[in-house]
Amino acid sequence: MKRKSLIYTIMIMALLMALVMSSCEKKPETLEEFVNSNEESMEDIQKTADESGLKVDIKGNEVTYSYDISDYDGMTEEIAKGDQMKKALEDALNDASDTFTGLCGDLEEESGIEGVTIKVNYTFKDENLITKVYDKSGIVEK
Repeated sequence: MKRKSLIYTIMIMALLMALVMSSCEKKPETLEEFVNSNEESMEDIQKTADESGLKVDIKGNEVTYSYDISDYDGMTEEIAKGDQMKKALEDALNDASDTFTGLCGDLEEESGIEGVTIKVNYTFKDENLITKVYDKSGIVEK
């Protein structure tokens, strides 16, 4: 009888230890850690990037999207760096604000991590033309 009781006690202790250990699993502290620990998320991000012709980089809680416009038909350095193009890119980023702020909110909700930002860069042959940063509230002034 004592032996049976000891075995049950050991089994219960082992079960409790397993529950404690699983509840103490280290939660990712940054979006980067969350994505790196979730293979499916990383695959989805990379697939979207490849389909859209953009580069994606995640560092800490910041997602950086870089669009290189040098591949657009007829795009020259003079056009890309001109005031008219800069104005058009600025307008495009302002118009996309709801999309990027919504994405920040979605990423925070899915990951459980606060303070996610998205930085969008338009470049010409890796030279930065314009940048906007968004959080779940809107455009972040920097």
